[in-house]
Amino acid sequence: MYILSLLSLCYYNILENKFVKNGSDLKLSYNKLNFYHTFTSLLCCMTTYYYQSELLNNITMANTVGFFINDVLVYLKKDNNKLSDYIFIYHHIAGSIYFYNYVNNPESVWLMSLFWAEVSNIPSQTVYYFIQHERIYGGVRNKKTVLHAKYIQFFIYSFIRIFIGTYIYFKELNNIGLNKIMIMNIPLVLLGYYWSFIMYKNDYHKIDFLN
Repeated sequence: MYILSLLSLCYYNILENKFVKNGSDLKLSYNKLNFYHTFTSLLCCMTTYYYQSELLNNITMANTVGFFINDVLVYLKKDNNKLSDYIFIYHHIAGSIYFYNYVNNPESVWLMSLFWAEVSNIPSQTVYYFIQHERIYGGVRNKKTVLHAKYIQFFIYSFIRIFIGTYIYFKELNNIGLNKIMIMNIPLVLLGYYWSFIMYKNDYHKIDFLN
């Protein structure tokens, strides 16, 4: 598992350098890397679900852990001292510890957790892409696209993080029991509630989708 995670880290570091070097915008380049990880993660999850094996478990886990570690290094290199950066760093560390420890535990629902977490990330990554697209190119049409994407993001993200995420956490708690790793992941569950509340407070749900 150590070797696979290290190889994954090296792979995502190479991809990062390639996307940043060949990209026209730094923020879009990193968003492209996030999209790539989400796609490969979902592909790995579905493959592992249908063709269950310890090797596929480890590959799926290593793909995400390698990405998380590389992303932590990105935040550390930026050294922006932003609260959001520290939150993401904690998220990646806690998530990596969880996946690494339960990857081959038959009682764990880590694969379900990873799958739905990545599905919930798609709307957020899409919104971020359209925001950056509007920043670069402007225009009324791009602004409307951002608003429509935010409307969809609120309902998909909130439903998955609040209802499905909570269900998965308590299912895992029932299977594994309360321990240090499960306690470390409580803030990750609460983050879903927090971001859903922020979107609700900013009236994402009141956006006129048909306009």
